[in-house]
Amino acid sequence: MFDLLGLEDEYGTIVNHENVSRNTRTYCLILWRILMKELWDIYDNNKAKTGIVKERGSSMENGQYHLVALIWIKGFNGKYLISKRSSQVDGAGKWQPTGGSVISGESSIDGAIREVKEEIGLNASADKMKLFTSKFVGEDCGWIADYWHLYDDINIQDVICQEEEVADVMWASIDEIKDLIKKDQFFHGDLHLGELDIMDDM
Repeated sequence: MFDLLGLEDEYGTIVNHENVSRNTRTYCLILWRILMKELWDIYDNNKAKTGIVKERGSSMENGQYHLVALIWIKGFNGKYLISKRSSQVDGAGKWQPTGGSVISGESSIDGAIREVKEEIGLNASADKMKLFTSKFVGEDCGWIADYWHLYDDINIQDVICQEEEVADVMWASIDEIKDLIKKDQFFHGDLHLGELDIMDDM
């Protein structure tokens, strides 16, 4: 096995014997982050690919956006599965939907399915997912938020949290999520208010 002990990834996670032995998937994830740079396809203000590819963290020029998939997972209990951000990322301790940046070469739905698997260890099925909103975040540049709705029979006991990014998960109703936003306990909370009203009827 390639020796990563003592190395650090972009999230500040240092590879040691404890996290290597605890979770092989964690080790592989850190290996990928160190050896491979995350690349984003850049979109214009019409949500068309520009042909430009940028590395994660690069500055955006006017009219440039990268794509982010946000997956709102609704169980048969009528509530949504939300994640608590780990202590190793911005907004630590706040709640959020599953999601993240779509990497270069992926479609939005491919990125959404990957993020569900990476962050909470569940296998999302494309035929149970619906893109219900897409909106630009940032006045002149920034990111495009694709809102995916996934309705499935989810057993919370099957969740495997990606420890570097997800500390915990829980079920929450729309009203409970709105309350978390009101208390500033939801990451980018105000961004989601309009979509929560749409989701209330889904």
